[in-house]
Amino acid sequence: MVSHSGYCGCLDFQFAKYCVSRKIKIAFSGIYNVLVNKYGFDDFNQLVIVRGTRGIGEFFYKTSDLLLIDGIFVNGSGKLIRALSKVGRKLQTGYLYHYALAMIAGLLVFLAWLLLGLNYVG
Repeated sequence: MVSHSGYCGCLDFQFAKYCVSRKIKIAFSGIYNVLVNKYGFDDFNQLVIVRGTRGIGEFFYKTSDLLLIDGIFVNGSGKLIRALSKVGRKLQTGYLYHYALAMIAGLLVFLAWLLLGLNYVG
């Protein structure tokens, strides 16, 4: 167990430490402020590095993510499918003779390609 004098000694030491450290802060206020502010490196890092990387991140977010990925790949593929489906809806009439005509036209294109030798390369 710690005696009453032990508590008083501890409190006395803390009070003396506070008074001495306050006197040192006042006497060496210039050096103290430089050391507390860590030579200004934290402010420099906050202003230049943090704001700079945030700005670069915002730029790449707006250009690559919003415009390229969301605009072209995600929404662009949806717009392409929508446009192709509009064309496909007009082609699909439900009449049998339209489908027969499309098959005959495809067969004629294939025969022309085969007979005329359009697959020759070189």
